[in-house]
Amino acid sequence: MKKIIKCVKMGINGEGIGYFEKKPVFIDGVFPNETVAVEFDRIDKFAKAKLKKFLHVNPERINSKCKYQEKCSCPLMTLNYSAQLKYKREVLCESLYKYAGIQKEKIDEIIGNENIYNYRNQCKLPIGFDGGLYTGLYKPNTNDLIKIDECMIHDKKLENVKKYVLKLLIKHKIKSFDIKSKKGIRHLVIRCLNDKCQVTLVGGDNEYSEAFIQEILNNKDIVSLYKNINVNKKSVEIFGDKEVILGGSKYLDFNINNLNVSLSPKSFFQLNKNQAEKMYRIVFELVKPCNKIFEAYCGVGVMSLMLAKKAENVIGVESVEDAILNAKVNAKNNNIKNVEFVCGDAGKVLSKYDDIDCLVVDPPRSGLDNTMIESILKSNIKQIVYVSCNPSTLGKNLNELKKSYKIKKIIPIDFFSHTVHVETIVLLSKRDKKSI
Repeated sequence: MKKIIKCVKMGINGEGIGYFEKKPVFIDGVFPNETVAVEFDRIDKFAKAKLKKFLHVNPERINSKCKYQEKCSCPLMTLNYSAQLKYKREVLCESLYKYAGIQKEKIDEIIGNENIYNYRNQCKLPIGFDGGLYTGLYKPNTNDLIKIDECMIHDKKLENVKKYVLKLLIKHKIKSFDIKSKKGIRHLVIRCLNDKCQVTLVGGDNEYSEAFIQEILNNKDIVSLYKNINVNKKSVEIFGDKEVILGGSKYLDFNINNLNVSLSPKSFFQLNKNQAEKMYRIVFELVKPCNKIFEAYCGVGVMSLMLAKKAENVIGVESVEDAILNAKVNAKNNNIKNVEFVCGDAGKVLSKYDDIDCLVVDPPRSGLDNTMIESILKSNIKQIVYVSCNPSTLGKNLNELKKSYKIKKIIPIDFFSHTVHVETIVLLSKRDKKSI
């Protein structure tokens, strides 16, 4: 069944949304203000349709520079950048209004990315085999591995190191991962910061020759080489539990906002360093000087260490043990003594304190869990700074927090140009008991 649909807004995955018989229709590859002929895949409470023909094109549409555009996962690369920012803000506004009743006038204009290409400092690439090893990405919503020679949003040095390591893997006849033998390479993980790179080979418990290891480390840009063992067929995680350093430095060391930071392969760090620096500075400025600050989901401790200047004591909590070990090293290396790092569930740890003045949270895409929400609502915390990477879960969480907190400021930041993702900083303050 073919129909003509006018798209009026963007969905959370970058798809166009129009209406047919008062039901929303989701169409991949279409933007707001475009009229298209479509063929329906399904019609239920909502409809999913395939694009057949453009009848009217949004003048903000451009030609993508990426040759993998139709196969990969940067759905906004065919929009000019100012339009990307506009539509991302609209998606954020709609989510916050839908879930928390927040009017769009309360939301600042989005802070743009100065480098819209070559900004991503880490890749975690599956390894395939088609007569030789290759790296690629899975086509969205499929198990189809697409061979990709070069990614336009990756840091240029990261791309050069990827190609260098891949050539050596082929030269030394290292095979792709085989589940039966539990040998071979499964993923190639590279992180580059301050022009230095850490390489991790994920797969079986392979014996890599000294010649291979030395050739990798001969590249002056590679300062750290690991292998990580993950032989679980059904694993949804890239990394396994066991890792071994093969050569070079134990950590990847870099500087951000005048802090010296060390990272292990499994520790999380923001994928866009330039925008992360802006975000950290904004959070720092929003936090009022106080006695005790609690940072939940603190990662390797960068924000906690920055906030040490704002409080007598700072407590950083993270569930990933490697990240907490890094955080403690980072505190020592920066000679910061009023910060304590704890490995554990953030909500459970927070519930043990009754003297927290300010809470900073930067949760995963799933947002704050029930334990954390309950701990916050039972507390006497005066100020919260919430850093979110998911407008939907942010809206749901703010709807709960509104019971005891007033939303003072909402600042979106674009970390990932050409994708639909947006980071958001929200400042909240405790309501007077009379106003609750």
